[in-house]
Amino acid sequence: WSTRNGAPFGHSTYTAGAVVLFLPWMVLQAWFARGRTRVLWLIVSGLALLVLASTSSRGGVLAVAGTGAAAAGVAVVLGPWSRQRKLLFGAGALALGAVVVLTNPRLRELVLQREWSEGARESNRQRQAMLEAGWKLGLARPLLGWGPGSVPLAYPQVRAELDGGTENI
Repeated sequence: WSTRNGAPFGHSTYTAGAVVLFLPWMVLQAWFARGRTRVLWLIVSGLALLVLASTSSRGGVLAVAGTGAAAAGVAVVLGPWSRQRKLLFGAGALALGAVVVLTNPRLRELVLQREWSEGARESNRQRQAMLEAGWKLGLARPLLGWGPGSVPLAYPQVRAELDGGTENI
């Protein structure tokens, strides 16, 4: 048991990415289904949201929130519902967003403490450094890039210029 993979579904970012990719399709299936099939798709969509919340991926939560806001906007504008039903739909979407934020430890701490935790600040600094590294590597070879498999060889050239970042990316 000691040699088992601690993350059998991969890095939490990959899991969050899969949820972000498939959740709109699941919701669309629920939208057009009827009866028991709709209930099944709603349960699957709810479970996908729980999986997303369990990953603690801020990017995944923000991506689903953006996708959900766009979809809700389209549904409200194009939907044949009464004004009261549209307001109820909006209130439900806000409530769902609040639940998602409160179940995500990093976002919950940001909302309650009004600042990032030390771990989140370090993660943000590393992400900023990786964006800067990608920008510098892209500027160095903008037309064709570095070629397959050569970024790990080129990365050390920009690593020394970064404020933060990781040594093995």
